[in-house]
Amino acid sequence: MKTFQYIFLFLCFSLTLLSSCDGDNEPIDPALLTPTPTTCVEPSYLSVSGFINGNTVRVTWDKTTADAWEVQYGPSGFAPGTGTTVNFTPTSSLISGLVASVTYDFYIRAKCSDADYSDWIGPVRPGTSVQVCVDPSGVTAVRSTTDVTKATVTWLANGSENSWQVQYGPSGFVIGSGSILASSTPNKVLTGLVGTTSYDVYVRSNCAANENSDWVGPVVINAVGVIAGCTAPTGLSAMRSTTTNTTATVTWTAGSTETSWEIQYGATGFTVGSGTSVTSTTTSKTITGLATSAYDFYVRATCSGSQNSTWVGPVNMAAAGTTGSYYLRMKVDGSLVNYILDNTTTAYNSTNFLIVSDIDLNNDFRLEIFDPTGTGTYAYANPALDVQCIYKENSTEFTSSYSDFTESTGSVIITEINTTNQTIKGTFTFIGKNDDMTQSRTITQGEFYLPYE
Repeated sequence: MKTFQYIFLFLCFSLTLLSSCDGDNEPIDPALLTPTPTTCVEPSYLSVSGFINGNTVRVTWDKTTADAWEVQYGPSGFAPGTGTTVNFTPTSSLISGLVASVTYDFYIRAKCSDADYSDWIGPVRPGTSVQVCVDPSGVTAVRSTTDVTKATVTWLANGSENSWQVQYGPSGFVIGSGSILASSTPNKVLTGLVGTTSYDVYVRSNCAANENSDWVGPVVINAVGVIAGCTAPTGLSAMRSTTTNTTATVTWTAGSTETSWEIQYGATGFTVGSGTSVTSTTTSKTITGLATSAYDFYVRATCSGSQNSTWVGPVNMAAAGTTGSYYLRMKVDGSLVNYILDNTTTAYNSTNFLIVSDIDLNNDFRLEIFDPTGTGTYAYANPALDVQCIYKENSTEFTSSYSDFTESTGSVIITEINTTNQTIKGTFTFIGKNDDMTQSRTITQGEFYLPYE
């Protein structure tokens, strides 16, 4: 009797095992489904014909995104993952064994590998179709090496769409709050960027007036001076000691959280790499043993044994006891601008410090401090215009302070006033807005060493 019971149990187990291995057209266990990777692009179109001979339908779809697909179907309203799945190739088209009196839903997804599937597209009922707005892929964004205010964004189209939108803003911005540009080609040039700002970029497809794909991104455009996350310092200055001509103090501002820097110096005009290098773990370094001649200084951040920022500089220190080697220079959105000193006038007294310099009729620079009190830091005040800096480009003024511009940032630092030689030295940074508050220019590494009246 026990032997018969064992045989009966064995037969039941065998039948259960065989019934679970009946090929592809079987329900899928939802627990086996894994999150859909984003690397596999979904088909952009799915169509299911009406019933053929009462039990068959023809399935057509966009076959450009992959080489294999899964079609899943079941009674109307079924949840994907609980239906019957059929593996499809580019030559597949028919599903048979259906019941004409049943209302079915059909879904399709691309299969890029055994572990890589696109999102499901559907549901589609027999005799209908669906057009899907497919995400773009392969988004890249590269800042121009000759004009840091520009960047080129490119992407791949994965459907029949011929219209896209690019959205961008400072890194970390919330989608919906960025600047949006339209494009009829899979590339777009962004303009008016700030060199020292990093940006996030997203792209989406436009398939109809109210039909868009998801935003794809972000792709990051690094700020100028950032190498693999190592940010360049700012505000570099170099001052010769007033008591010891052979000693100078070099100072700067950390670009980020780095705690180590390299300083390189040499005769005016030396090439970086050929100078003398020293290191520092603070944002100031006293250098001794100098000659009385003029020097250039550079600094860069050291973030690890193999990771450094770009070099910042040069900042020039004039020869001891001389009034030569004057300069007025800055970086505008990352591009160096040197002003012609023959077209520069400087005034300094107890009521006003003023630098005015012209490049030509359309481009000039003006720096002004009202009621200066000597050396020190003068922050841009708003709305009281105690400090003002104006950079004019092609007749458009970019000004540091406006009564309605509440985001004024930056400062002027007067580091040295020599009343004997009547020279003044310092640095400055600021973000200037145009009159309409629609454009900005970022001025960094501004520095001056000039005679004054």
